[in-house]
Amino acid sequence: MKHTIIVAGDSWSIDTYHTARNLEFYPPQQSLAHQLQRRLGNRVTVASWAQQGSNLTAQTKRLLQGIEHDEQHLQITVVMGWTDWSRELNGNVHTWRFEHSEYSQDYAESRASALKIQQQCVNSLSDVHMLHWGGHSHVPQLKFPTNHTVIEPDYCASLGHPPSTTGTLTYYKPTLELFPATDPGLAKRIDKQNARVRKYRHRHPREYPDGGHLAWDRYDKLVNTICKHCTES
Repeated sequence: MKHTIIVAGDSWSIDTYHTARNLEFYPPQQSLAHQLQRRLGNRVTVASWAQQGSNLTAQTKRLLQGIEHDEQHLQITVVMGWTDWSRELNGNVHTWRFEHSEYSQDYAESRASALKIQQQCVNSLSDVHMLHWGGHSHVPQLKFPTNHTVIEPDYCASLGHPPSTTGTLTYYKPTLELFPATDPGLAKRIDKQNARVRKYRHRHPREYPDGGHLAWDRYDKLVNTICKHCTES
């Protein structure tokens, strides 16, 4: 039975961008899926199902649809790159408004609602062998099934870079504009943390060529960890 690895997540996990400029700095042959295929060779089939700007809800639906009719009973491992919890609230990047019924004008309440949605996604994938890693955002402390493993809670932080923990890096607006009912002190701390991460990334173009995404040639540690788990499973 051949092992199939599905690389899921957002733009940190895709194999090609939709803009020529990003293709220059993030060539497909350096993407996570391609690196895994080269390392693991013919022993596995690696599929890239990630999508730019995606959230965990969309990724979960895609995974469930994709493996629903697995008549070959494949041995499947999903490598899930985590993304901002705020995306679960269906944020419109043009209007900067959230369109999900669970949206609250308070940051903490919205975060709790979004994490509840993500927990439901994880629960629905309880029968799937999954490896979680923090890419665009850290992996939250949810109740993961026994066959789910958090291999890197925040990959950037593991490399010595600032941690991505606010869950709102996707949205380039002050917290009080996104969540007007938030405690001002909390909003100020969130904005400072987001600013710190963004400033760091813009000041380190070798690590973040486009100012936002980690260079794919910095994925060595992640690839090694994934390969270790896949060869042991």
